[in-house]
Amino acid sequence: MTNDAAEFLHKKLHADKHTEDEVKTVIETFPSALSHMDNGGRLPIQSAVCFTRSLPFVPLLAKEGATLKVGGEGKRGGLLVEDPAHPASPNVVLLQILAGSTANNSENLDVI
Repeated sequence: MTNDAAEFLHKKLHADKHTEDEVKTVIETFPSALSHMDNGGRLPIQSAVCFTRSLPFVPLLAKEGATLKVGGEGKRGGLLVEDPAHPASPNVVLLQILAGSTANNSENLDVI
C-alpha cells in the first residue's frame, strides 16, 4: 500500500481532483511514501514541482517532508535534494521551474 501511496504522490496529485486534507491523510497514513523514489530517482516533491496540476501541493509536501526529514537534514523536505535529471545544478533547476510556473502560470509546465 505504501507503493500505491507513493505512486499517488508522484503521478496522480491533481489540484482539481484532490484536496490538501486528502493528500495530508495519505502522508499521515503512509509517511514513508514521501521518501519513495520513482523510476527516475525523483522524490514526490520533485515530481510535484514539474507538473502544474500538482504545484499547489508543493508547500504541503515540503512541510510534511521537512518534519520527516525527507532527503536529509536541511533539505526542505526533499525540495533541495539533487534532481537526477539535472545533477549539475540540482536545486537551481527545481527552483527555476517553481518560480517560472508561478510567474507565467503556464499549463505547459509538465516537464517530466
